[in-house]
Amino acid sequence: MNLLLRLVPITFLIMFTFQSSLAESSNEKEKLVDEIVDLSGIEKQTLSLSDILEQQANTQTAQAKNLSADEKAKLKELMLSGFKAERILSSIKKRMISSLSKKELKSLVKFHKQEKILKVSRLEEAASTPEAMVEMQSFAQGLAKNKPSQDRIQTAMKLLHETRMLEFMVDVMVNIIKGVGEAAQGEKIQEYQIDLMKTQMRPQLQNVLLVQTLYTYKPLSKKEFETYLADIAGNKELKKVSNIVLEEANVEFDRWGKAMGKGLKISFQKKTKNKNK
Repeated sequence: MNLLLRLVPITFLIMFTFQSSLAESSNEKEKLVDEIVDLSGIEKQTLSLSDILEQQANTQTAQAKNLSADEKAKLKELMLSGFKAERILSSIKKRMISSLSKKELKSLVKFHKQEKILKVSRLEEAASTPEAMVEMQSFAQGLAKNKPSQDRIQTAMKLLHETRMLEFMVDVMVNIIKGVGEAAQGEKIQEYQIDLMKTQMRPQLQNVLLVQTLYTYKPLSKKEFETYLADIAGNKELKKVSNIVLEEANVEFDRWGKAMGKGLKISFQKKTKNKNK
């Protein structure tokens, strides 16, 4: 009995030490994740995307002529509830902490602190702003006269393949269309319709993403562009983070599509009601 009593404080001491160690490890991982999210441009790009979606919500509500100012404000709030930058960033960080070891996180911090990688991250941030979206349209129109070299196009296509951006965008667009359609019409979209949508939108999205990639990395020389592709290819830690970001973004866009659908349904119902008066 005395032996057992002596073991009690030792057991608690071990438990306390273990818990403290876990807390310290968790805090260190949180700091590493925060650093990665900042260095990589994930945070700034997510915030820029939120700004772009807010502009779209403003456009949608402004076009709803049949709604009062108060109704427009509520409609905008509903639409914006579907995509929250803070929510998606929190989800990404939590998954990074749970999915990557401290060693992997330290490796990613080291990777993103390289001057050549920092340069690319800043280019990606700059290309994600609402202002850049407008400039990108002019860039796209000018491609007919100033066509990039075939090598440049091939590198851009390889980068899209490596980052799985085409597959991601196809899934995102399908989720948005599904969300809008089902929420607005109250009818489930069938699988054959989804497959048809994917087939039809894939070539168009590939062209859009190619233009976006050429625009984003245009300040890079041929060697810098090809070196960046080589740097990210086969980087397992980077691929893990990329998968997490794409999956969480897809979930958020699904929410956004449903919120937009509900908003459009409200606007349509109000318009129909006013016509019937």
